[in-house]
Amino acid sequence: GDSRARVEGTPRRSARFAMTETEDDATEAAYQKALRALQTTISGKTRAAPKGPADLSWEDQFERLRLYLDRLGMTEDVDATRAIHVAGTKGKGSTCAFAEHIMRECGVKTGLYTSPHLVDVRERFRIDGKPVSKKTFTREFWWLFNTCRSKCADLGGPPAYFRFLTLLGFRIFAQEKVECAILEVGLGGRLDATNLVRSPTVCGVTSLGLDHVEVLGDTLAKIAAEKAGIFKPRVPAFTSPQIAEAMEALQKRADELGVVLQTAPPLRSYARGASSPNSADEIELGLAGAHQKQNAALAVRLVREWAFRERPAWGPAAESLLAAGELPETFRSGLAKTEWWGRAQVVPDPESESDEGNADADATEGGSTKLAKTSGSAEDASGSASLVWYLDGAHTEESMAQCAEWFCDATTEGWKESGNLDATAKESATRTGDDAEEDPSPAESDGSANAAAAPAAPA
Repeated sequence: GDSRARVEGTPRRSARFAMTETEDDATEAAYQKALRALQTTISGKTRAAPKGPADLSWEDQFERLRLYLDRLGMTEDVDATRAIHVAGTKGKGSTCAFAEHIMRECGVKTGLYTSPHLVDVRERFRIDGKPVSKKTFTREFWWLFNTCRSKCADLGGPPAYFRFLTLLGFRIFAQEKVECAILEVGLGGRLDATNLVRSPTVCGVTSLGLDHVEVLGDTLAKIAAEKAGIFKPRVPAFTSPQIAEAMEALQKRADELGVVLQTAPPLRSYARGASSPNSADEIELGLAGAHQKQNAALAVRLVREWAFRERPAWGPAAESLLAAGELPETFRSGLAKTEWWGRAQVVPDPESESDEGNADADATEGGSTKLAKTSGSAEDASGSASLVWYLDGAHTEESMAQCAEWFCDATTEGWKESGNLDATAKESATRTGDDAEEDPSPAESDGSANAAAAPAAPA
């Protein structure tokens, strides 16, 4: 399982990233009590075929969630969610992060639901980019937990971990009155808990590959069919470029539902005015790696469609520019500002920093550990640290290759900046994990954590 999702420690604080609210000892104690109660939802079961007469199939478990919504009085709120729903094998978390940042730059109040979390479970629920406060999490957790026990006792009380957290996400977003919810599928799509949203504004599918074959199927076509399970009648859908087998399966499901499925145009489609019309190099991305251009392109198309259908005040002007092949400044700014912890991220080890002023690298923001972030190179991170961590995630062969390519590029760039290209990362460590969550490993995501530590280039 993915141990990241089990780490609920209290991070070190700093004055630089002071909490926006006073969280006294009583609040902290209540939060820790909620975390302990949350752990009781981890059943240890997986999404395999039922092993006994008392076990429900994956299909039955998903359908039971609709009973939870009805009894909790949440059906209307979930149906009203103006969502961007994203499935895929690789890059769905990054795509959601790009879309969310663009939305915020456009002035939209956002709710972002992702999995897994790196340090604190509240990372899964972000309002305007910030993890919900401990006070908000605790209040909404106990409402859901206690209501499940009182109104759904015959269903077993609170559902299993990921499903419970998904219900909690819908509850938080409704209470916070977000204007747009960006929902990352945990595993698959058709029977994923996020698929409770019946009328999203737009759906997206990132690059597909072989993953979780024991659950989703042993061919790319079967896996694509599960991912396409998020498609809904009358809801437009967009996909990153796919190989033929995957695209055929996606198109088949789209045709069955009468859905218009389109491939998102590449970033170079919006290069009007650039020095090289065939290049997207002048569009800055906050996430490093050539593969992020594909994720960013899908995010742009999803936000464009959301604006076209929801008609915000800024929508017509943005659509006019996009139709003419030009990215609005808010879109450019959102792509450039995107951060996604653990994705192509360079972090100086705070224990090895010589400058006390940099000790804030692990400070808190919105109550959750904030990892220092650079644009994927070592040059900004290595100035005062003798040890630098390079963080990225992968759980398919293709993703591992992209991860390795980024690591080589990032370390080489840092060493070039220092004039020490011959330096070698003799001391390195890797950490991998299986991201296939049901419960007990709450880690339904598009990758498992991989980290490599390398000596920083001399300043």
